[in-house]
Amino acid sequence: DTSFPIGHLANVQSVQFDYDENCLYWVDGWDDAIKRNCLNGTQGTETVLREANTNIESIALDWVTNNIFWLETEKLKRIEVATTAHLDADFDNSIPLHRRVIIGGTTTNTDLVDPKSLIVSPKFGYLFWAEQDSKNPCIKRAWMDGQNIECFVGQTLVRSMARPQGLTIDSQRDLLFWVDTASYEIWYIPLTSTVRHLPTRLANNVHAMYLTVFKDEIYYADYNRNAIMAINKYQESGNVSRRAVKSNVAMVTDLKVFTQATQIGSSPCRQGNGQCSSICVERPNNQTTPMPLNRTCLCADFYATIQIDPTSKLERCQCAKGEVAANGTCVKPVNGTCENGQIACANGRCIPSTWQCDRDNDCGDFTDEHDCAYMTCSSLQFECDNGRCIPKHWHCDHDPDCADGTDEGEQCEYSDCNNGTQFKCSNNRCIPHRWIC
Repeated sequence: DTSFPIGHLANVQSVQFDYDENCLYWVDGWDDAIKRNCLNGTQGTETVLREANTNIESIALDWVTNNIFWLETEKLKRIEVATTAHLDADFDNSIPLHRRVIIGGTTTNTDLVDPKSLIVSPKFGYLFWAEQDSKNPCIKRAWMDGQNIECFVGQTLVRSMARPQGLTIDSQRDLLFWVDTASYEIWYIPLTSTVRHLPTRLANNVHAMYLTVFKDEIYYADYNRNAIMAINKYQESGNVSRRAVKSNVAMVTDLKVFTQATQIGSSPCRQGNGQCSSICVERPNNQTTPMPLNRTCLCADFYATIQIDPTSKLERCQCAKGEVAANGTCVKPVNGTCENGQIACANGRCIPSTWQCDRDNDCGDFTDEHDCAYMTCSSLQFECDNGRCIPKHWHCDHDPDCADGTDEGEQCEYSDCNNGTQFKCSNNRCIPHRWIC
């Protein structure tokens, strides 16, 4: 077993991992906060979000756009989204977090009655969550901008549905799996089903609240056995064979498998934030055909005015009168001498001093990035050609952790694969023959 080198964890309730940035996100139940630790050897635990949260039940990460979604289940139940794009250069809070309520948050809300287990599908632009409403239990699906909410799977398709939970996605087959904590059954259905397919029951007698999928198996935390169990996802006999992966595991509050292969994809939001001034989220192309993906521009809550474009229906974000948008926030323009805590650019513009030497052209003329003494990597780190530092043991591990791929360059020497049992990938990684196709 290997543990993450993170201390002072308390009441962790939901976890996510950004494979590209090597950042672990989790919910701290004591603080009602979302926190993260980027495992690059230079940062400690950082609070991503703390203010105005009430009982965060689950978080979901869109690893393509670095948007994070979360579900709050007390008082005014709601689903919110925030972009983490500004956080890497600004953990002194001089730039406000771009966050927005997309579902619920009102006293008349009927879309969130007893919601659980929020997940996202960046590939198709969907949100999913389990609704344990005693009158109408179902799995709900919505676009990632919060529109077109529907009961995706309900009692009309699964009569025994009562308390769905533990939603997870099989990215290999584009299937949605869940467990019902009342009937103790695992079910699945195609993610993009428009003409309602009958869901398939995979297994029964499953005492679990959390599922995850990896390769050929479904893993779940069995609270009766205090163990992590695995079953083959291709069996459909109800009483399927199962094996214990790890015993003596109690009080599991989430279960995930993260791999690079499941976090690969493209997005209309990826280049230039999709030309959105605040938050860019993927969405299906239309209600019957999800592909190719489209995108919606949303405005963060701190903008004074939000205008809806009459043609595209996209939101346009406007600052208050006398302010201008700069570096992801609204600021007052300064003529002449800069105020305390600001620096002057060569073009006469004033910016917060915390934006200097952050590898971001905030001035517009790059003068805030001149003559900067950027931090060098330690002896325990490998320096990428773009200046990023990663742990030394990530060098030549078949996984391109540097954005420019220099940690997996020609200087790496890899072991030969076993021709009889293994297949050699183009990146020299060896995998079992049964994983092909």
